[in-house]
Amino acid sequence: MKINFIQDDHSQHAQEKLKAYYKEDLIPAEKKPYLSAHRKSYGAYLAVEGKNGHAYIQDAASQIATLGLGFNPTPFFGVAHFQEAWTNNRDTSDAKDLEKAFHGFLKQKTDNRNIDICFVNSGAEANETAMGMAYKRRVNPSAKKVLAFEGSFHGRFMVSLFSTWNKSKREPFQLKGFETTFAPFPALEHSNFIMEIENSWRELWENPFCENFSKKVDSFKGRDKELDLEIESLLFVKEKLESREYFVTIVEPMQCEGGDRYSTNRFNTALLLLTKSYDVALIFDEVQTGFGLGREFFWHRSFDIRDSQGNTVAPDFVTCAKKSQSGIVIGDGPLEWHNNEVQFASILRGFYHGLMIDQRNDVVIRAEEYVQEKLTALLNKHPQLSKPRAYGMAFAFEIDNADDIPKFIENRFKAGLLFYQAGAQTLRFRLNTAYKAEDIDFLFDMLDNLCDHIYNEKALRTPESIDKPNTEIDYDYHWHTQIIQKRTQSKKGEVSSFDFASSFFKNHFDLDLTLINSNNYKNFRSKIIDLEKEVYEPAR
Repeated sequence: MKINFIQDDHSQHAQEKLKAYYKEDLIPAEKKPYLSAHRKSYGAYLAVEGKNGHAYIQDAASQIATLGLGFNPTPFFGVAHFQEAWTNNRDTSDAKDLEKAFHGFLKQKTDNRNIDICFVNSGAEANETAMGMAYKRRVNPSAKKVLAFEGSFHGRFMVSLFSTWNKSKREPFQLKGFETTFAPFPALEHSNFIMEIENSWRELWENPFCENFSKKVDSFKGRDKELDLEIESLLFVKEKLESREYFVTIVEPMQCEGGDRYSTNRFNTALLLLTKSYDVALIFDEVQTGFGLGREFFWHRSFDIRDSQGNTVAPDFVTCAKKSQSGIVIGDGPLEWHNNEVQFASILRGFYHGLMIDQRNDVVIRAEEYVQEKLTALLNKHPQLSKPRAYGMAFAFEIDNADDIPKFIENRFKAGLLFYQAGAQTLRFRLNTAYKAEDIDFLFDMLDNLCDHIYNEKALRTPESIDKPNTEIDYDYHWHTQIIQKRTQSKKGEVSSFDFASSFFKNHFDLDLTLINSNNYKNFRSKIIDLEKEVYEPAR
């Protein structure tokens, strides 16, 4: 497949086609001047419609951390082969078995705790649901306030919106008397967030009621600026929790929409121990960080939060969406209720997504290492950029002059890229496991191209076409569609679909398919084992 990048006529085509929808303000105008062609999208590249055919943009935001495997990943095609994905019947034995398996997988990724899960329909709804459950189980009957952090983003529902720091999004909808309190967030200027933690630090926040608490806190002050900011934030939280007016604290393990603002394992350990001390629930909002954005499947697991006795300490709730395909509330123990208004197809996609992302951790580590190298070179060349952060599939940097941000945004499509601003001065990026070294090379070449254009007054280079062999996504759509149609048209669907698959692979690839069953399995057993050794990672 050849990746031809977008031209001006693709934008013109979209605007002409959308005129009818924008007429008389039927719908608000889309900010991005293109029409997506999802069926043609592949890997790291988003296809857009054009009058004379489609073209591509490298989606360096991975639709803002939703595409863990890239566009049109093979596992997603398997969802349509389940009748329940069409009927949304979650009461069949297959549906129940699959949801049970998903539950078991999430249990494994949360340290095999006795978790319960509730499926909802978005990240905002997941946060809202977790807050509602925290309110229902609150220890202080009069508590009705939420504690969040400056720079936070928790969605656009109701209390989740009230708990979002951005005033322009929050204040038009704020209900008087239900304002969220925002604590200062001790953001790092880098991504090295794993610190050595003294056990006396854990003991301090486990017992904030001791008589000499202030003296013990003072013993940690003045060691470094980052620690002082953490203490300032934690003392603010402590003061608020002492009022007994708060029923929940919500925090992102890494603030994403706030500008890729990292916080240390030391801070998050103290925060969780502190909220436990006051019997106030803590929600880790992993809507964007969960399902493999970092090195761990769940970002908060990289903190390795333990008490002074060495026991693992778990948050009351973890919320997910984006890569999980549906909203999910993970509770530490039985949840107050379970939602039935959800799409089974989304649940199954999330399960498949999670399984495959989890198996590609080595890809995540290699990508991070390569990005670190490329990011260092980019910032060394362009002194107008600073504060590089990179961890897992996420990386970001600051534009020292915020007035330059619009110049990057205005020219990104001309460079064949899609990325976004976050916070006041941050450009942030989200990769996925479909990224190869050559895709990362293209991304940083075009970022360098943009910097040369903006800072050195060089002409902006138009990206050249890229060849991507063996990536014809039409084949996947065609043969999956045909197999599903054959299965639904015949009572002997399995035979019919196999006949079609045999013919398809013979005609297109000159390959013969053999159906392996109990009668001939022994003939192929050794070859299957050899193939598994070649393909599967050692852990499997």
